[in-house]
Amino acid sequence: GGRFKGVLHTETKMDAVVEDIKNIRVGRSGSVLLVRGDGIVIADEKGVVSELFTNVGILNAFQMAKNGGRGIIHEIDHKGIDSYISYVPLKGLLSKPGFEWHLLAIQSAKEMNAPSRRIAYVTIAVILIGIAGIGLGSYFIAGGITYPIEKIVGVVEAVAAGDFSKEVDVSAKGEIKMLVGAINQMIKAVRYRDAEVQTKARELTKLNEKLEMANIELRKTHAQLLRSGRLAAIGELSSKIAEDLHKPILSIIYNTQMTIKQMNKISKVLPSGFENCQDYIRAIEASSLTCKIMAENLLRFSRYEKTTFIPVDIKEVIEEAVGFISYRMSIAKIKISKELAPSFPRIKANPLQLAQAMINIMLNAVEAMGEEGVLTIKGEADNRIVRITICDIGIGIPEEDIGRIFEPFFTTKNNEDGTGLGLGLTIAQSIIKEHNGMIIVESISGGTSFIIELPVKDK
Repeated sequence: GGRFKGVLHTETKMDAVVEDIKNIRVGRSGSVLLVRGDGIVIADEKGVVSELFTNVGILNAFQMAKNGGRGIIHEIDHKGIDSYISYVPLKGLLSKPGFEWHLLAIQSAKEMNAPSRRIAYVTIAVILIGIAGIGLGSYFIAGGITYPIEKIVGVVEAVAAGDFSKEVDVSAKGEIKMLVGAINQMIKAVRYRDAEVQTKARELTKLNEKLEMANIELRKTHAQLLRSGRLAAIGELSSKIAEDLHKPILSIIYNTQMTIKQMNKISKVLPSGFENCQDYIRAIEASSLTCKIMAENLLRFSRYEKTTFIPVDIKEVIEEAVGFISYRMSIAKIKISKELAPSFPRIKANPLQLAQAMINIMLNAVEAMGEEGVLTIKGEADNRIVRITICDIGIGIPEEDIGRIFEPFFTTKNNEDGTGLGLGLTIAQSIIKEHNGMIIVESISGGTSFIIELPVKDK
């Protein structure tokens, strides 16, 4: 008990351990330290011993390991680089109180996070490529659908607007191709139906026009029948009146003419104051002649008489007609102007009827001018037509009345003075038509021209 028996000495070679620690690689920039509990560095791979206790980050890791902890802290290392420092205490045979062993590993945060960043970059790249692929695929797929649909919509809108000439012209596959074919077939059917409808519409339009024309002709015929009935009744009455008036009028004319002749014989022995008697009697004669023309117009209107034609010098007929109304024009102070060709070809005509037609037109012109005016008579001819133009400077005929002036009993005068029955122009046109001629009317405000055209040929 208590006696000294000897000393046990052990020695551990750390060379192999240190060499193994030096061979540990922590990336390209990492360092590994083996530190004893009293702060003695056993192994230093990168030579950081001198900076061990001057760097707060490494010192903190050492203290945590010394306190028995293990883990990783994020600190600024001895080089001023953002780094991760891992620490772990080593326990075993070599450890004894106050002299524990601690292992520290230092690596930059950038290098440590590089794999994670690469994984993240690759992941993002894969995602972006996937999105781009999906987008391109969707674009081409959508283009293969939307483009034909846009073409279809355009054609359908054109068809809806009435243009059936268009068809869907687009390359397509599958269901879109079937749809395009069906739509084009429908357009062809609609085009065919539209052509049929247009044809039927044209036929209906033509039929409607024919019906309208037939309706117009029917109304005209009905009006003519009514007028014919009225004219027949008027004709019978006017014929009786004209026959009853014709003889007394002729008697008045004959007696006035005889009175004028007798007065001319005894004019030298008549007392003063009787000079105007001849004028009075001539006025009676002129009025009687007008009544005679009216009676003859009534007779001609009421019954048809066969016309006899003989060779006629139209200039003589014009002179006879002018002479017949000359006194009437002198009373109205109307001057007459004649512009006749030196000669006219002889035509087959009835001179009395032609004279009556011209007299009727001239009397109409005199009545249109009232008092004071100029009646112009022009005559010309060629190898086909004799043309007589009778012009006045009256108020003219309203445009809406020109088409009616040849109707029986139509007149633009108020007839309060009894100057006409509305038959003069009707009889004139009837006579000229019997001579295969025609009457052209030209009227403006300030004058009217009646142009009589007669053919130069044998009747």
